[in-house]
Amino acid sequence: MVGVCSWTPDGVFGRIGTVVSGFLPTPPPPSPSPLDWGKPAAVNEFFSGLPVTLAMDHAAVEIAFASIEDAVVLFEQKSGPILGARDALEPAGSWPQARTAMAELFAEANVATDGTLQLHADYLVVLARRSV
Repeated sequence: MVGVCSWTPDGVFGRIGTVVSGFLPTPPPPSPSPLDWGKPAAVNEFFSGLPVTLAMDHAAVEIAFASIEDAVVLFEQKSGPILGARDALEPAGSWPQARTAMAELFAEANVATDGTLQLHADYLVVLARRSV
């Protein structure tokens, strides 16, 4: 059995990379995205022709931060793709704009009303079992 959980492309965590990479001077080359695992149609295509039975279910998790700023700092210091984008954007002086866009994304998705940040993060659960 294979199990995968992936952020959905349209969810808040699926959109971070798109928001930040929009500030890169040249877009990254087309390639498969890890977020494809969050798309049922792509998952069906990945396993097409293989002797497996798929089960998929959408789910969500609530993730809380003390503030929007705390979330931005965590992502800019710990997320590999965001670190790579930051390294590319800082020499050109465009990291502050990308950072602001990330904060705006978090603010838009925030469901808290008390000054903290609470995100409803959607993901797809995929289970693939070998057919007998």
